[in-house]
Amino acid sequence: MTINETAYPRHQGNEVSSNWDVPPLQPVPASRLERADWGDGSVSSLSPAALVRPSSGQVLWPPSVLPLPSGQVLQPPSVLPLPSGQVLQQPSVPPVPTVRPAPARPSDPGPAAPRPVHRSQPPQSSAVGTQGPTKSDLRLEAWRDFTGTRPVVRVPVEPNRSVSLSRWLPSWLTVHRIRVLLWVQMVTLVLYIVQSLIWPNAAPIETTFERIFQWGAILWVSSLIPGLAGLVGMLWYRHSERLDYCPQIDNLVVFRIVSRGTNEEALMSTIERCRSEMRENPFFPYLIEVVTDGDVFEAPPYPDVEQVKVPQSYQTPNGSLYKARALQYALEYSTVPDDAWLVHLDEETQPTSSGIKGIAWTVAEEEASGQLRIGQGAILYHRDWRTHPLLTLADNVRTGDDFARFHLQHKIGVTLFGLHGSYIVCRNDVEKEVGFDFGPVGSITEDAFWALKCMEAGRRARWVEGYLEEQSTQSVPDFMKQRRRWYLGLLKVSLFAPVGLRYRISLGLNTLLWTMAPLGMIYTILNLFLGGQANPTLRFMANIAVACFATLYMVGLSANLDEHGITSKLQRMKWYAIQLVMLPAFSFMESASILYAIFRPSMGFHVVKK
Repeated sequence: MTINETAYPRHQGNEVSSNWDVPPLQPVPASRLERADWGDGSVSSLSPAALVRPSSGQVLWPPSVLPLPSGQVLQPPSVLPLPSGQVLQQPSVPPVPTVRPAPARPSDPGPAAPRPVHRSQPPQSSAVGTQGPTKSDLRLEAWRDFTGTRPVVRVPVEPNRSVSLSRWLPSWLTVHRIRVLLWVQMVTLVLYIVQSLIWPNAAPIETTFERIFQWGAILWVSSLIPGLAGLVGMLWYRHSERLDYCPQIDNLVVFRIVSRGTNEEALMSTIERCRSEMRENPFFPYLIEVVTDGDVFEAPPYPDVEQVKVPQSYQTPNGSLYKARALQYALEYSTVPDDAWLVHLDEETQPTSSGIKGIAWTVAEEEASGQLRIGQGAILYHRDWRTHPLLTLADNVRTGDDFARFHLQHKIGVTLFGLHGSYIVCRNDVEKEVGFDFGPVGSITEDAFWALKCMEAGRRARWVEGYLEEQSTQSVPDFMKQRRRWYLGLLKVSLFAPVGLRYRISLGLNTLLWTMAPLGMIYTILNLFLGGQANPTLRFMANIAVACFATLYMVGLSANLDEHGITSKLQRMKWYAIQLVMLPAFSFMESASILYAIFRPSMGFHVVKK
């Protein structure tokens, strides 16, 4: 731990200049603090975790002064009082304390070690040396005060992905958009080549059966509408360039993790990841709230962690089940204030540096505008890449779809295609307006039910920059059961969600087209044996639809490669090739999951092993 200027408000001499109205810091139990050794025998208590006090709900952020055990006061950081009473004036460098963790209790394993992140080092400030202000310094000044009252915290930079091919080309022509267009064209060309090799000399159509079979190619075109919607979303998407210059806000942000509590390893990993990422990116006061069933899991006694246990006897008025029941209980009995912002996480969903910055920007913009929209961003699935590489590749379509259809709907502001259950950023009082008590029929995909109710109530959605991480499934059966639950849940939303038809029709049409996916797969297999000459127009439309679908995988793969730290061009080309070769197998798995849902529907909430 180091004490640096970015952790404090801007200051003038010995006086702290800040726009926060902060209550004075109160003493905190020494067992919850770390000890900073100043090198001369004196020890002071110091911990970022002490800035949030769950027991009383009081938020102590940002610190204007830090109390020392001796009664002295450490003022940041222009003038630093030393234990001896002497004052070290700038520009001399104050001594940096060596931090020793307090002795860990049996129930407190201590804070998690920061996770290594693959990113470049931040540029050096122009304050060091005589080179004058750098481009990064000028950008920092440009973002210095987003709302007119908040300072800016500077942290290690994110990879720069929003770049143009050349300075002579327009800035909107980014590498990402060029790649999307090239992938669509390349896959379309490959499809024409493969089709010409499989059916070099198609027999002429003579019988009535052959004519009817030819028009079965319409099944291929069924995915053209969602494919084109996804293409528009991908071309609209632009990687953020402002995440490195993020406003420091005083709104409390609560990471709400909802879990059955049986997967203790995954749950503890998420808790520790939240703490370590917040230590590296202290943009807002935070709290980790763990919502579990009964006494199955005991949250660690950390000062920044609170647990909400759902009693086995609890029932909602409408009889909601599973995660919806737990979410409704949290809304009713959690002590989180109404003006706090919630970030919904599943037990395996973990924040990243970019995700925390995106959350900070979202909260700052929504509080400034007063719209209080519901946010959601992209989720990556590369965490178990080495353990389950093929299933990780199969889930790249989910990341690609986040950049495609989900990005499109959040830019429009209406949830046309549903909502993920994790990486939802919403203010607590907005979430309480609707609640999650939709009864058993709304307990399979409670997130989509809730989103449509919010849209009908006049709320709107927005895109959240940055990523969060999840794990892919660990087996093909779990992969299929996961898709089966999504399909059956969205089918129920389309049919039974208590909203007007105009809010359900888009999701219903999307679910209907999803239902036709296995029929298109069956028709493709029959064509391999029967051959035939497809209508040229239908053939072109079908190839474009398949190319858009394949591009989802390639876009998702690119984002996961970037975040996983795979920069070698040879390695990246290898994974691109594997992704393309495995596309037929992944398409078959997706289609088979829908058939599985139709012929073996499940009435429960299957939790896959992760």
